[in-house]
Amino acid sequence: MKPIGLHFNVDLVIDRSCGVLYQILTQAFHVNEPVLSVHTSFGEARCLNAPLDLHNFIMEGVFRDLTISPISGLRLTSIGVRLIASRGFSLSPEPHSSLSFSFGIFGEMNLATLSSTTLLYGKPNYSRTPLNP
Repeated sequence: MKPIGLHFNVDLVIDRSCGVLYQILTQAFHVNEPVLSVHTSFGEARCLNAPLDLHNFIMEGVFRDLTISPISGLRLTSIGVRLIASRGFSLSPEPHSSLSFSFGIFGEMNLATLSSTTLLYGKPNYSRTPLNP
C-alpha cells in the first residue's frame, strides 16, 4: 500500500539527449535499450486544490537481470539510476529559480575472490553527477 500523496509511474526513455548518462549505460554497462520504469512520489503535504509546485524530487529505477562482466571475476547483475531534481535560486541576471538535474548510478554485483570460489555481494552507490555538465 502506498502512502497518501501524489504518485507517478513512468517509463523513462534514456536517449542521446541525456548526455553522459546515456553514454555510461550503453557503452560502459552495455544496456541496449535504456528504458527505465521509475516511480516517484510528490509527498502527502501537497495541496490538492493548488497547482503542482515542485521544489525537489527523486526518481529511481533499476535495470534487472543483467549479466555484464567488464573484467574477469566481476559480474554486474543489476544497474540502477537515481534521477535527482533540485530547485535553486539565482540573482543573475535577474532573480529566478530553476530546476537542476543530476543522477547517481548504483547496482548489485558478484565478485569472485582469488583464493576461493565464494562470491561476494555488494551494492556500490556512486555520488551525484550533473546530467549534462
